[in-house]
Amino acid sequence: MKGAEEKGWQERLLLACNNEADTQEEEERYFREVAEAAPLDELELFLDKPSARYTESARAVMRQVYRTRMEEIRRREAKAAARSEWWWGLLQQAWAQVVSGMIVGVLSGLVAGWFVFSP
Repeated sequence: MKGAEEKGWQERLLLACNNEADTQEEEERYFREVAEAAPLDELELFLDKPSARYTESARAVMRQVYRTRMEEIRRREAKAAARSEWWWGLLQQAWAQVVSGMIVGVLSGLVAGWFVFSP
């Protein structure tokens, strides 16, 4: 089933490249709609294949959609990584506070005990 679905998207993208509308804007809008609907890996696979001369304008629009989608994915990944890094830093700070508090407590207890219990 997956092979048929993959071929289906490849055919849809190829057929979209052959679409002819009344205006250039309508064609580009259609190319963009098909490219946005396609799974990202299928679009990448389609754009990596050699193109025919008459499909180059459609592929340019689809390539632009692909780049936009990839930039959005990278932006989301960077945001998630930054958030994760922030939480990790917060955890490190809290751990450092706990450990330093324990060390200061133990040392002050030893010093206080030394003076209280010394003859």
